Amino acid sequence: MKFHVNDFTIAPYFTKKEAVGGHEWFIEFDHAPDDLLAFEEAIDEQLKVENADYEAKRFHDLNIGKPKFHYLVKGSFHQWLANRQKLGGQHKIPRLMNDRKLVEQLLKEIP
Repeated sequence: MKFHVNDFTIAPYFTKKEAVGGHEWFIEFDHAPDDLLAFEEAIDEQLKVENADYEAKRFHDLNIGKPKFHYLVKGSFHQWLANRQKLGGQHKIPRLMNDRKLVEQLLKEIP
């Protein structure tokens, strides 16, 4: 599977109180994989390999649900930073967040 990720961020998603939440990925590719479903499954499986706690919580979606994925147009993160006058080496997109503030802004502003 050949692909190149340009930029990404991950935020939590939450569902109803009686259901579990999980991770929501926002990915911008320079070159996307041919099979996005296989890519998504590979990410989930590799996280299980790398992190026993994730694997245990993902078992039958016990505490963490299946990851959700959004694919952004190339340049989306750059535009989001530019809209906030945050271009430059000191300003970067956070990779992993504890809240949804940034991704809610992304969802509203970026096609």
